[in-house]
Amino acid sequence: MNSLLLRALSSSAILALSITLAEIPTAFGQTYQIQTLPPPLANGDSLGFGINEAGIVVGPGRGTSNFTRAIRWDNGLPTELGALPGFSVSAAQGISNNDRVVGRSGPSCNSANPTLWTAAQIVALPDTPQLGVEVYKINDSGIAVGESLDSCTNPWNNHAFQWQNDGEDNWTIAPLPPLTGDAESGAYDVNAASVVVGFSGNSSGVVHLRACRWDNGVASLIPDLGGDYSIGNGLNEFGQFAGYSRTPGGEYRAFFSDGITATDLGTLPGYAHSTATKLNNAGTVIGFAFNGAADITVYPYFFPDLNQRAFLWRNGVLHDLNNLIPPGSGWTSLNAALDINELGQITGYGVLAGRNRGFRLSPVWPGDVNCDLRVNLGDVPHFVDALLATGFTGCDINRADMNQDTLIDGRDTKQFVDALVAP
Repeated sequence: MNSLLLRALSSSAILALSITLAEIPTAFGQTYQIQTLPPPLANGDSLGFGINEAGIVVGPGRGTSNFTRAIRWDNGLPTELGALPGFSVSAAQGISNNDRVVGRSGPSCNSANPTLWTAAQIVALPDTPQLGVEVYKINDSGIAVGESLDSCTNPWNNHAFQWQNDGEDNWTIAPLPPLTGDAESGAYDVNAASVVVGFSGNSSGVVHLRACRWDNGVASLIPDLGGDYSIGNGLNEFGQFAGYSRTPGGEYRAFFSDGITATDLGTLPGYAHSTATKLNNAGTVIGFAFNGAADITVYPYFFPDLNQRAFLWRNGVLHDLNNLIPPGSGWTSLNAALDINELGQITGYGVLAGRNRGFRLSPVWPGDVNCDLRVNLGDVPHFVDALLATGFTGCDINRADMNQDTLIDGRDTKQFVDALVAP
């Protein structure tokens, strides 16, 4: 492709704005940007719990009042979302693409009320008679899922619920009943088709939990690794699931399921156990590895644990996300990956300068010279400018060096065109 043709393509391109962050080399042929999600109170902690397709992150963080508050981060800038009247504490868990945020007002495992945040108001969702309520995820149709519970130690007395919006901001609540013979259930994710994933079982006596799904409110098992304990934490639009399962040998392992069979994702070196938290439609699974078997209950009732280690599983290979930390970044560790969107952006938490901090990792693709997380026609004018040295207006000229030879010249053109037409 010659420069005239590239110029012609550039006339139809759409320009995009972006911010440039620290790029991190990976062990699997890709680079990432890491962005800190600071709390409003500078010396407090924060967690990135949910992320939508716009890259907006929500989670709990230390508010200016010195209480834990629901926080929303737009490009790393925190906004306190407040709490229902009568509560000083709140936490956000999930965010939809149409900007609805769900979580709770009140402390976890105590008198906590299900809460929805919109651009205009804080809404008290229909409550349950139990002591605490957690709302974890919401889809774009206004279906939210979560659970009520009486304790953070077993027996938990969990009961899964689904909240639904009628399109007029009227909300109803309905139980997601366990399988026949079980007493408890929990719901942790919902997809666009309103399929829900979680568990059914019993936490009293000999704990017995099994990963399951709900279709139109009817529970059925999903494949696990053959032990007597499993939970489904995430699902995508293709009927694929991720979670953790005890193996016949007694280890807790992250698993991926296509709905027919389950695959043991293994664990990181030096760690006995692992759990998968979420996955996207590309089948990329995220989660964390850990050693103490008691830590299996930390997700989704999440408490920071510096002994965890965040991972990403892709194409059959488990990768330690800590290999992405750049020298001199200040990050000591990435301890848990908690959500991922369709652009491959990941949120979770780690340790930065001695504090628990939320993060957002964004993939960097060679050829994405306008930093919109895609290689498309919007990159053409910037690539041409970089190639012809006519005044670069993109976000990072180094992304035009497609063959990584430190030069931007005609030898990069074919690989750029290949990237443009790749699926």
